[in-house]
Amino acid sequence: MRLLIAGWQGQVARALVEAAPGCPDVTACAVGRAALDICEARSIDRALSRIEPSIVINSAAYTAVDKAETDSKRAFALNHDGARLLAEAAARRGIPIIHLSSDYVYDGRKASPYVETDPARPATVFGRSKLEGEQAVQQANPKHVVLRTAWVFSPSGRNFVKTMLGQAAEQERVRVVDDQHGSPTYAPHLVTAILELARRLSAGTGEQGAWGIYHAAGTGTTTWRDTHLRIEGPVVGELQKLFMGTWEKQRANPLALKDYFPELSPHGNDMVRAIGSTPDDAYSLMYLTLISAIGNAVREVYLTNAYFVPDPQLLKALVVAAGRGVDVRLILPGHTDSEIVFHAGRSHYSGLLEGGVKLYERGGALLHSKTAVIDGVWSTVGSTNLDWRSFLDNDEINAVVIGREFGDRMRAAFAADMAASEAIDLARWEQRSLLLRIKEWTARLWGRLL
Repeated sequence: MRLLIAGWQGQVARALVEAAPGCPDVTACAVGRAALDICEARSIDRALSRIEPSIVINSAAYTAVDKAETDSKRAFALNHDGARLLAEAAARRGIPIIHLSSDYVYDGRKASPYVETDPARPATVFGRSKLEGEQAVQQANPKHVVLRTAWVFSPSGRNFVKTMLGQAAEQERVRVVDDQHGSPTYAPHLVTAILELARRLSAGTGEQGAWGIYHAAGTGTTTWRDTHLRIEGPVVGELQKLFMGTWEKQRANPLALKDYFPELSPHGNDMVRAIGSTPDDAYSLMYLTLISAIGNAVREVYLTNAYFVPDPQLLKALVVAAGRGVDVRLILPGHTDSEIVFHAGRSHYSGLLEGGVKLYERGGALLHSKTAVIDGVWSTVGSTNLDWRSFLDNDEINAVVIGREFGDRMRAAFAADMAASEAIDLARWEQRSLLLRIKEWTARLWGRLL
C-alpha cells in the first residue's frame, strides 16, 4: 500500500512517516509544497504520476485559526480550492482520498460531544474554509473519507506553549480562550486509525459503504484547569518590576517607566509578596521559600502542580512532613501535554506513598495549576512547577499570600480538585504493568541526564 501524503510538515504527516517503517505493508511518501502544491493542478498531476499511490491522504491545510479571520483568501485557497483540486486529480485515476478536517466545522454550542450526523455550523472563517473543503472533496471524488479530528498534539509539532511564546514576542497584549473544551488527540494514535482505514480502502472494503465522514479523536473531553489571581495594591509594583527586568534582558524596545508605575494604594487585609526567579540567580528564592514553608508546616500541606519532577530535597521535605503527622497531599495530572514529565513524576509515587504522602491524579481536565496552601494561612499561586528545571532554568514568578481568608478559598479550590481526582493506592499502584514501569524508569533517567 503506497500512500501519498500532502503536507509533509504537519504533525499527522510526520507521524505517518515515522510509523511506516514498522508496517511492512505501508510505503509512506510525504511531500511538501515544492514537490506537491495542492493549489496547482499540474503539480498535483506530476506528483501522482511519479508516486502512483494507492491512497491519497490530504493533511495539507491552512491552520492559523485566528489569522484566517483577516487572511480568508489564503485560508480558502488551501482548505477549499487545494482540497478540491487534489480530490479531482485522485478521482480521475480512481484513487481514494482521505481528507483530514477539523472540529472547527462546529460552532461549539453543543454541551455533549459531536457526532457525524450533527449539522456543521462553523463560527469562524477557518471553520467555514474547512467545511467547504469537506464539501468540495465529497463532490469531487466518490471514493472519499473525510476524517474530522481535534486538538492534535505530538512531540514534533507546535503546541500551546510555543504559540503563546510566539504571540508574546510579537504583541504587547495576548488574548487567550479559557473556556474551550475538546478531545486532545495524540498524532501517533490518530495515525493508527488512518492506517487501518487506508488498509480497508485499499483492499476494496470501501466499496461496501465505508465512504463518508468520520470523527477520530482522543477519548474523553478536557479543558485547561488553571488558577489565576487578580492582585491589587503595592505588590503590583513589585510584579511590574519583575516584568520590566525580563523585558530589558530580552533587549526589547525601552518602555517609559512613568506609563507603567502608577501610584498604588493599599487593598485588602492579606500580606502579598512577589517572588521571581531567573536562570541567572544563584539559587531559586521560590524553591527555598516553598521548602521552608513545608518544613514549618504544622497541620497540612496541600500542593497542586502540573509538572512534577522533584529533586531529593523536595521529596525528603514532603516525606519528613508526613512523618511528623502533617497531612501532606499532592494533586497531579491524570494526563498531560508532556508524557516524559508525566512518567518521570510517577516514578516517585511509590516512595512518597510509602512515606505517608497522599497522592491524587486530576481527571476531567488538563491540569495546569501550580498552587500550594499550607496550614490554611500560607498560599502561593504562580508559574513555578515542582520540577527542578523550573526552579533552576526557567523564568518564573509567584505570588505568596499570607492570610486566612485567602487560604480558605485556596483550600476550597483544592477540595474541589480532589473531588474530581482519583486517589492513588499504594497496593494497587505496585500492581501496575511492566510497560508503565519501563516508561517511568526511562523518563526518570532522561530527567537525570538533562
